[in-house]
Amino acid sequence: MFCPYCGFEKTKVLNTMKGLQNKRYRVCDKCKRSFVSIEALFCDPYWQEYAKATKELGDLKGIKNE
Repeated sequence: MFCPYCGFEKTKVLNTMKGLQNKRYRVCDKCKRSFVSIEALFCDPYWQEYAKATKELGDLKGIKNE
């Protein structure tokens, strides 16, 4: 997963909270900042829009998304 702060592609999972949505607490290997990622079903329209917006934001930062 890409770091939302610096764009570095390697992060470590510190903790996972399982539920209806899995929350993963991560830390970037480069800038050492922490952030939370949410794992959810992609077929939900909300998450499809979120993924589209995230990809566009990544493109603006110079992160290559495929």
